Amino acid sequence: MAHPFRLLFVDDRRGAQEGFLAEVARPLGADVEVELAASLEGVEQRIARGELFDVVVSDLSFEQVGGGPKDGLLILAAARRAWPEAELLLHTAFAGSLGFDDGLELARHGLAAASILRKAADDSPSAGWARLRERIAGLRQARQSAAEPRGELLREQTFRRRRDLAATLRELADGEVAKLTVALHADPESCRHGMIGRSFALRDRLDALERIARLQRSALVVGETGTGKELAARALHAASPRRTKPFVKSDLAALPAELVAAELFGHERGAYTGADRRRRGLFAEADGGTLFLDEIGNLAPELQPLLLRVLQERTFRPVGGERDVTVDVFVIAATNADLEQQVAAGRFRADLLERLAVHRLELPPLRERREDIPLLAVTALAALRERYQATGFARFDAAALELLAREAWPRNVRQLENALERLFVEFDPATPRVTADHVQRILPARTAGSAAGHAAVKPLAQRVLDGEERATLRELEKRHGRDAVGEVIEQCFLAFAGPPDDEQTARLFDGMKANTWRQFAWQRGYTWEKVRRGEGGKA
Repeated sequence: MAHPFRLLFVDDRRGAQEGFLAEVARPLGADVEVELAASLEGVEQRIARGELFDVVVSDLSFEQVGGGPKDGLLILAAARRAWPEAELLLHTAFAGSLGFDDGLELARHGLAAASILRKAADDSPSAGWARLRERIAGLRQARQSAAEPRGELLREQTFRRRRDLAATLRELADGEVAKLTVALHADPESCRHGMIGRSFALRDRLDALERIARLQRSALVVGETGTGKELAARALHAASPRRTKPFVKSDLAALPAELVAAELFGHERGAYTGADRRRRGLFAEADGGTLFLDEIGNLAPELQPLLLRVLQERTFRPVGGERDVTVDVFVIAATNADLEQQVAAGRFRADLLERLAVHRLELPPLRERREDIPLLAVTALAALRERYQATGFARFDAAALELLAREAWPRNVRQLENALERLFVEFDPATPRVTADHVQRILPARTAGSAAGHAAVKPLAQRVLDGEERATLRELEKRHGRDAVGEVIEQCFLAFAGPPDDEQTARLFDGMKANTWRQFAWQRGYTWEKVRRGEGGKA
């Protein structure tokens, strides 16, 4: 069965929706599936249902449904986050009303001027629809031409990751964790800049880290909780020419807003109540070195212009001071918040985000580098043994490491380390080795003997087929990673001797549509024919 090409058209005028169906969608052919929405809320509902699209076309103004004159920018931002591989088009008669800041907003989401299509103005409406139809037809042809190579690449990546994980398990199982940790830290293929891992996802980010460190421009480190943003910031400093200068950290989440300015820029004696002595401030302390601003998303709006000035002009004025101070500082900011969304909501300045994110380093979550989990577990356990002066827990058996690698770890490395620390509470620290039975007891939100505890051992695909874990494929991928969801797709194809029908898909995958399920599978290289031949998800 041919892969359906899916379009989402967003416009609040019924006439525009009818025109799109008649002039664009139907002439493209029966293999094109079209969904219509009239607002940002309608788009968000489709995102929540796990629907997928190849192309999203949005109007700019949605004032007829109570929205704003530029809601189209918010719609495209939401679409980019939900469907990073989709082509996004802004279809508007008011392109001239877009200003410089709007251009920055479009650029942040990968949209250039070519992504803006003007509705008919001097020519007939049908001519305007024809331009849009031709653009979408070209995108469909390009997507279909690239689909098969992309599927082959995904299968090859999946195969390599499974193979690397199997090799790592053989290497580490039953080895003494203290000796293994020494060897891993000494191996440049396993440890760079203090970060443990061999996965492509991590190595690619460390390559980018080294390039950013050489340039010493402002950098924004983003990633989920527990992915190691502070460790990456310290690595950026250590890899830069400023490595012998100070590394100064400020946690903006830990300070009351009224004290942040004094903390960052210093203050003169008597500048405010309680200021009984002069203080230099963190920017002055970091002069010549690096300043790490953690949780930058918490910076109060009234302080954002002050930070922007330092980044642009390298000068600031202490609180209560009369003279500007000049500094040379490599500023690294970090956040797990969606700053683009905060910009859209008016809580964060677009120009400040642009200045902070001269270079952007995005750290991968642990579920995207499962082959690294055994390495991290070994080094974490060695550190814990040393901290508690424990004589036991000197080794992992293979089944224990495999169970750890199967877990999603939504709070990433920090959660893995905290779980391993529970070994020393739950069990006798003189226990010789960590087994699968031990791991079942420490896995997140599990208790021994409970149904959830047994579910931790049962593969994800079987839990889905048994109705024990119900979510869309996209939600499952966020929780468990691409490899685990690939196994779900394969097992469903095999269980139903083909793709599940509408009723089966809705029952097992939280109301997901069968066409959406097939499209998701196809985009990741899985079809019934390939799974049946033993090729789906495999090299």
